[in-house]
Amino acid sequence: MNYSKCIEELHEAFGKDKVCVLLMEDIGKVEFWEKLKQFSDLAEFNPEDMVKGKKVNQRKLNKNTWKLQDYNNDTRAKYKVNNYFKFFWPAFIAAKPRKKAFELSKSLLKKLYCDKKNKSAQHEESIYLSEGVKSAIQKHYKDSNKKLGKLLSRDLSSLGYL
Repeated sequence: MNYSKCIEELHEAFGKDKVCVLLMEDIGKVEFWEKLKQFSDLAEFNPEDMVKGKKVNQRKLNKNTWKLQDYNNDTRAKYKVNNYFKFFWPAFIAAKPRKKAFELSKSLLKKLYCDKKNKSAQHEESIYLSEGVKSAIQKHYKDSNKKLGKLLSRDLSSLGYL
């Protein structure tokens, strides 16, 4: 995704002073939360509390390997059914029948996922990003990331973006 373009469009629509860009890579740093506090004008908010005891990028196993999220049929079915129900059957219309239909749909989809998983091979528990793939991704987004760095007045090379 071209984040620099998105930020430029936000700046055009709302003005630079009305947009606060925070990188998820910084979520474990006090500076991230201080910037959010200042931008949102939060009086009773302590940025230090947001980073106490938190481990950044918890799924990262080593330099190029990340643990994948556990496979959970129930959660997967719940979100999939919820996405359709929000669109086709709003919660305020016939709430009780909707709830029954939702639960039935969820259980049927969960069963389908269970059957499908049992027939297929086990999924991987981690994913490895080879240097070749990493280089190709960096090359593809290099210009956009340079522009993003300029928009944020920040060097993004330490994050591996360039």
